[in-house]
Amino acid sequence: MGLDTEEIRNEIKRILEREGIHRSKRLADEVVKKVGSEKTVYREIKAMAESGVIQRTGSGQHISYDIPSATEKHRLVLFHLLEYAENNWEHLDRSHFKIVNKKQLVPLEALMDIVSGIKQLQTIETRFRIFKMYPALKKSKEWDKLEKQIEKNWKSIRALIAHNIERSGKSDIVGEVLMNFNPIMRGVMTSVDPASDSKHVI
Repeated sequence: MGLDTEEIRNEIKRILEREGIHRSKRLADEVVKKVGSEKTVYREIKAMAESGVIQRTGSGQHISYDIPSATEKHRLVLFHLLEYAENNWEHLDRSHFKIVNKKQLVPLEALMDIVSGIKQLQTIETRFRIFKMYPALKKSKEWDKLEKQIEKNWKSIRALIAHNIERSGKSDIVGEVLMNFNPIMRGVMTSVDPASDSKHVI
């Protein structure tokens, strides 16, 4: 992101946080007075709305923008997390199809697909567990969908491993998968609070 782009985005957020909901043209005009060209400002407004940083309402000549509430922000994160989990499952499904239909198995390629799928799933599942702590999201219907999608991902990974063992005749593939993950170790965690000099063993 260039300096101008960052300044434009900061100005858009500053105006919406300070003054609240704005019509599209009024918001762009106010930003252009401070930084950027009209074309660049409209492009950044659109990009911020698509990524969920700002919220778009209305249509046609009646489009307005605002800063989404905390609940809306979390809902958008949950939506993207579900989308990410679905994409990961599709990747695993393609890998399984490729292994089943290949005349000759390429062990390294199969191993990479499994490890990549697990690492992506770990990221999804970690965020899932943390975001589930937000009270505003506890009643969301998306939780069940995401939990089922995560389990669907794990089933695909187990099927990939089982099929690899069957095709290659190598029973130690689970060990090879585990070798691609860091061992669990004790370490020292230091607080990010500059006023604190406390350390915790983890």
